Amino acid sequence: MHTQHNISTHIPKWLSYCLIVFILTRLWIYFIAYLGNGFILNSLFIHLGAQSPENWFVHWDSKWYLSIITQGYSTIRNLDPSYAHYQNYAFFPLYPLLVKGLSFITHGNPIIIGQILSNLLFLFSLSLFYQLLIYYFDAETAGYGTLLLAISPANIYFVSIYTESLFLLLSLTCWLAALHKKWFLMGIAGMLLSATRPTGILIILPMLAFIITDYKVHRQYQNTYLFILLIPLGLLAFMAYLWQHVGDPLAFKHAESAWDRTGWHFHNLYYQFRDQVHSLTYNFWMGVLALFLMIVLYKKAFKKEALFFLLLLLPAFSSGVFDSIGRYSAGAVFPFYLGIILLSRQHLYAMFTTLIIAASCLSIYILSWMQPLYPLA
Repeated sequence: MHTQHNISTHIPKWLSYCLIVFILTRLWIYFIAYLGNGFILNSLFIHLGAQSPENWFVHWDSKWYLSIITQGYSTIRNLDPSYAHYQNYAFFPLYPLLVKGLSFITHGNPIIIGQILSNLLFLFSLSLFYQLLIYYFDAETAGYGTLLLAISPANIYFVSIYTESLFLLLSLTCWLAALHKKWFLMGIAGMLLSATRPTGILIILPMLAFIITDYKVHRQYQNTYLFILLIPLGLLAFMAYLWQHVGDPLAFKHAESAWDRTGWHFHNLYYQFRDQVHSLTYNFWMGVLALFLMIVLYKKAFKKEALFFLLLLLPAFSSGVFDSIGRYSAGAVFPFYLGIILLSRQHLYAMFTTLIIAASCLSIYILSWMQPLYPLA
């Protein structure tokens, strides 16, 4: 007798939801960009002119990643007086390596493949964020939180040639692996994270907290805990390369002095804060919001998430210029969204208002982002 096996080929509902949210929000983002490029800029800022679609989101730090992809890291030796002046060592290698490796798909065009890669990495991140919210809450909250992330102003970076999508994906992978006690996966994801951005190495502290918690529960040491030692290897590999390349393993940090980010000078914090209070800048309000959300996370017993949030913001707070707080707090930092979800998830009005504010801010961000492609420096 012939037995017929019914094999379900349907995509899981949660994955279908993430895919639909991703597609609809990308259509919205590119539609706003189209309006900004084809109408608003030509009407209000005639001197800027219109751009081709592939260049709509290629601005600011994108040019540095493109310089690494197309030209490699600079070769100026540290004996040269111009050594620390705007060198691309400040930008970590994993993302440009991925774009470089995939550029053959577009016959060597890194601009197109870079944006495709960022979008795909964000789709995967969206799916992992949904899974994280399911672990902590329920399907309704997961759906709301996923939509919030997909329409947040940080999507400016998620569609651009930036590391935010990759950093978000790897940090979520690391977190979910630790929650499910998959220590090897945690170590591999953490290693890749430390090769993505300078702050990636900082995830080692909350991962250590996960291991300590697990040990306290089971009262038994596991050799698999040692996979946490994989996390620094991404950073150490880049430092070894820089040592061989320019004779300075800390070239990535020294190069940041060109942006006046002297780093970890806590005696400047008071003066930074005073100036921000007087001017009430966007960075000031984002900094205040970030600190408030950290308190919310801590009070709601999300202490590891609060710790990770704080660690990722410390370099921005102590940079010497109080710079990029908005990007570093709401960019690739999933605890930011977790804090907002905790505040709004139990009230339909609050959820709806939060989504409207996020979508409105994203639209404004896109319009302000639309400016000509800067030449490679």
